Amino acid sequence: MPTVTVLHTNDMHGRLSERRARALLELKQENPEAIVLDAGDALAAGNLYPNPLGEPILEQMGRVGYDAMCVGNREFHLFSRVVKWKLGNCRHKVLSANLRVQRGENPGVEKVWRKTLANGARVCAFGLTLPMVTERMRIGKLASLLLDDPLEVGEAMARELRAECDLLIALTHLGLERDRELLKRAPEIDLVVGGHSHTPLEEPLQVGRGYIVQAGPWARSAGVVKVSLGAGGALRAEGRLVSLA
Repeated sequence: MPTVTVLHTNDMHGRLSERRARALLELKQENPEAIVLDAGDALAAGNLYPNPLGEPILEQMGRVGYDAMCVGNREFHLFSRVVKWKLGNCRHKVLSANLRVQRGENPGVEKVWRKTLANGARVCAFGLTLPMVTERMRIGKLASLLLDDPLEVGEAMARELRAECDLLIALTHLGLERDRELLKRAPEIDLVVGGHSHTPLEEPLQVGRGYIVQAGPWARSAGVVKVSLGAGGALRAEGRLVSLA
């Protein structure tokens, strides 16, 4: 039964200091095969205005070796060129399957991240972002980027990806209640790594056959979850939060 370890953070809001990044890197070194994910709002930027001083946290995340992050409301903007500027020095994948380019260029956001681990486990992660600007809103007519219904997109992505991976992760910036609903509507998902609601979960929360994890905000802690994969889609998740202070 292969085991996949995931280190996760969320809602750091630019507060991953050098000291906390070092603690996170030490945690990764203890788990060298671990996947490192962030569930959005890593940046210090406001929802509408970018940080004029740039985003030093992206450099810290690069040193840690993050694999992927979800677009949160701090990373999002009406215009793709601003999102691209916000994420300019990002070294890892940025995910949002429900983000749609209405006009202009894609700012570097992808739907899915894939990796085959040394133990042979095939891992897929897709991102889902809170629908802050939709085509039904007046402001949506001006935006170059729109957000479609994350639960509908999540259902479709889960069906599409299930056959090609052993561990299917939804990396979401939706909040705990929407994450619960997502697992009910898309039971193909094994693990939801969530954010936005600032709800620290001391251990994985099981919903149906899947699990939800969420670390605390402000880079105070990181989550470590080990997912054991069994035959016939069976799985077991064990996790904890680790202080980065």
